[in-house]
Amino acid sequence: MRLLKMIGEGFARLWRWIKETAWIQPLLIVGAIFALIFSIPYFTSWIQSISADSANYFARYQLTLEGEPSGNTTSLTVTTEADKITASIYENSNFENEDSFTPSEEATAYGYKFFLVFCDEDSSDVTDAAEAFETLSDNWNVNYIPSATHRTESGASITEELKVYTIFTDETSSNDDDDGMEDDSAFQRYLKIQGEFFEEAASRLSQYTPYVKNASIDSSYYEDMASCDESEFQVPTIMLVDYTYEASQLAQSGTSISTRVGRVGASEVIFSLSGDSKYENAETLINMWNHTDTTDKSNPFTANYSNN
Repeated sequence: MRLLKMIGEGFARLWRWIKETAWIQPLLIVGAIFALIFSIPYFTSWIQSISADSANYFARYQLTLEGEPSGNTTSLTVTTEADKITASIYENSNFENEDSFTPSEEATAYGYKFFLVFCDEDSSDVTDAAEAFETLSDNWNVNYIPSATHRTESGASITEELKVYTIFTDETSSNDDDDGMEDDSAFQRYLKIQGEFFEEAASRLSQYTPYVKNASIDSSYYEDMASCDESEFQVPTIMLVDYTYEASQLAQSGTSISTRVGRVGASEVIFSLSGDSKYENAETLINMWNHTDTTDKSNPFTANYSNN
């Protein structure tokens, strides 16, 4: 206590000296201004490092647009990692609503349930999304808990493991300057090749997901998705792909719970995360994951949602 008292008395004497010594005050003000100016680059670097860390999270799960054959601009030639997963989702989403549909082993090799995120390297909305996904991942099964054990079509239980894949819309590829390919970016060529998938997915997800109505999502987002125009494609676009039996039993939005159309494969989509913090955004993601939990009336991704 005596030491603390002595330190306090020393600071008090210093403060009185500063107040009583007129010439020192301008020097302190000028010094504070220069300290602020010189600290700006360090503060900027710190902010940039936060963004870089977030981008690095999505980069860990990137499926590349690299590897197209020369001249591959319109035909569905599946060669890149991004093309392979998208073609697999398209073939296994049961857009025709066939009875007794079973996803292929190739499709479920990616996971029975996973997020597919379309992102870029440096936009602020993508940084927010990456922080939310990292928060979700770090607290998976702790603060953010999958609602129930899911099953395959054969009835086998599925371990609720968080899986994320990303496609970067601003990725460049080594053949961007090849003849016949130089007019479009790698992502625009990808959109042209996978156009039917985005048209079908946008049509389904704009009509049959409760979230559209519950969150009042504007139809223009789905129209932009279906247009396959890179300049209109929203970043981030976060899609949930779900091959579980429960996804095949989902009800059509706005109809009786007994009316089943199912949403196997491309099952949910959102075009931004608008929470006030990464924790609120992570909550949105776990609600999206738990979209088949028909007992949760607080989840806007479910048909039984009530905001009362």
